[in-house]
Amino acid sequence: MVRGGTAVADVSDPTVMGLGFCVSLGLLKPKIPAELVAGASTLPAQTPAPSGEARISYSVSITKETPFKGVQDFGRPSTTQHYSPRFAAQRGYKIVKYDYIEHSATKVSNLKVAVSPDGQFLGVDFDLTSGPGYDRWRGWLTATLTTVQVPKEAK
Repeated sequence: MVRGGTAVADVSDPTVMGLGFCVSLGLLKPKIPAELVAGASTLPAQTPAPSGEARISYSVSITKETPFKGVQDFGRPSTTQHYSPRFAAQRGYKIVKYDYIEHSATKVSNLKVAVSPDGQFLGVDFDLTSGPGYDRWRGWLTATLTTVQVPKEAK
């Protein structure tokens, strides 16, 4: 398969390699045997309960930029904005610990990362500051949070 002129996957069928277009699954449905379609559309009678530890990663990538609106911006100071992204635990799990890996950050302050007391979400609180619009400097935070999650029944 090819994306942008570069091979991104090696497909052994030469009739597929390099076509470079997508086909809607809705268009393919008439070509799929009816028993496969019926089997795919039925849900299991009961969703299996979660078992074992899971490592789930979440990404934070936020940039604050103050747009330039005109001459009136020359007298304005930099501005700060608060951000509070939250990441929910997987269904049937709770977050028990996390690793915070910062990839890139500038003009970040008051950074706090915490798991909720019930383990249902991971919260990240921080402030980003950006310069006045005419100056165009930005504040940003790019990070990965890797969580360890266990089934809710586990202690």
